[in-house]
Amino acid sequence: MLPGTPLGECIVVDGHRKFKTAGEVVYSESIKNGEYHRIGVRFTADLRKQSLALYRQLGHHLRPSRYAAEEIAPLRLDVVLTDHSNMLVGVAVDFSRYGFAVGIPLSGARVVPRAIMEIVVRAGNRVVHTGSAVVAHVTTSSTVMLVGLELTDNLLNLKELECEKRCVILASQATALVEQMDHQKSLSPQFRAEIADLRSLLEQLKSLLDTVEHDLEETPEFSVLPNAFIDVIDREVVGSINASLKAIASLVGALGPKDHDRYRKHFQDALHPLLLESPFFARTFRKPLGYAGDFEMVN
Repeated sequence: MLPGTPLGECIVVDGHRKFKTAGEVVYSESIKNGEYHRIGVRFTADLRKQSLALYRQLGHHLRPSRYAAEEIAPLRLDVVLTDHSNMLVGVAVDFSRYGFAVGIPLSGARVVPRAIMEIVVRAGNRVVHTGSAVVAHVTTSSTVMLVGLELTDNLLNLKELECEKRCVILASQATALVEQMDHQKSLSPQFRAEIADLRSLLEQLKSLLDTVEHDLEETPEFSVLPNAFIDVIDREVVGSINASLKAIASLVGALGPKDHDRYRKHFQDALHPLLLESPFFARTFRKPLGYAGDFEMVN
């Protein structure tokens, strides 16, 4: 059972008493070679009301999973706290379904532990949570007041946050795609055609070499590449690649620094993933020992 799985009915035995309540899976682990599973369950507030002693007895085993703010990046949770005298705005540092730790810039306002505050949580322009919370703890540094909040009514919908994060990522990817298309349109048609032709040639060469590598592995008799094949690759294919690079160089030779950067980026985005398929090219580019001609390359 995955963490977060809701349990419609749990029966808890406390001595001679039985309590029925709903719950949620906090963790699950396999024991005894998979014959059994140990499951941690967090109970709802109903059980706390029925048997506070039992909840305290089991509570240290049932800690809710907490998430750092970085785990939902690029989404950011802005939290507005209000009570009868204050309105504070901060950013969630970490959170779980049951509460937040909120970083608030230091100001003249004070927050008192155990105070009840109304909260509004926004992800971008969208409100993802409203409700009440109890201030569990307050700590301060030289610039920030860190306020721990326990939600008292509505729990935070983590699935909704994950969906919101995914929407933000997809929107940024769509924006990047449009920007890339606009960038490509600003390049000369002849340059783009040369890059497209060279990329097509490299893709076909990769497919051919993958086939040859497979034959070398699967067929013992085919253990050495024929000289005729190597000669064709060296004379025809490498010659064609060099001719394309020469044509590309002639197209960008007269460009200014800013235009040259744009053209170089398009060249790298289109061709580097294919060029890095070559172990030698990849090693000279990445320089794992700090320089291109290391002793491994020489060997």
